[in-house]
Amino acid sequence: MRPVAQFVIPLVLSLSAAAAASLHKLSSPGLVTSQLYTRMALNPKDLELIERLIYKNADDTAVAIARSFERIEDRMDATESRTFMRISEVEDKLASATQQIDENFADLKEEVREFVLSKDREFA
Repeated sequence: MRPVAQFVIPLVLSLSAAAAASLHKLSSPGLVTSQLYTRMALNPKDLELIERLIYKNADDTAVAIARSFERIEDRMDATESRTFMRISEVEDKLASATQQIDENFADLKEEVREFVLSKDREFA
């Protein structure tokens, strides 16, 4: 037996018992359906069909997970792009502010020199 069959058999048996119990509740008093479900044996062919179904669902699940990772990667790339764009805008504003400060500082320096020269001329 394959390892999956070891897990599938108890699952199918428990599902069959649960289905039989729910059908017994729905059936009329004269119709007994629970015995039909509890006495069914699982054939190797049934097990193979169940395994195929599980493997198919596992493949579908793997594809869904892979697509989810791709979407996450796309979103991360878009977020990274927006972040770099915003950082670039901040750097541009910082460079502009630095240039403005440098110009203001140069103007202030020039005014201080002129003031000092004018005071020197007054005292000389």
